[in-house]
Amino acid sequence: MFIPRATVEQWLADPRIEPGSSYVILRNGNGWKFGGRLRV
Repeated sequence: MFIPRATVEQWLADPRIEPGSSYVILRNGNGWKFGGRLRV
């Protein structure tokens, strides 16, 4: 299942994610690698 980049960006906009720590990278031209740090 392909998840649109906009959906991934919405997930990373969650207030529990530290601002400026998130990333979204196109991987192999057919998917996303993404992550971010949780606030403590």
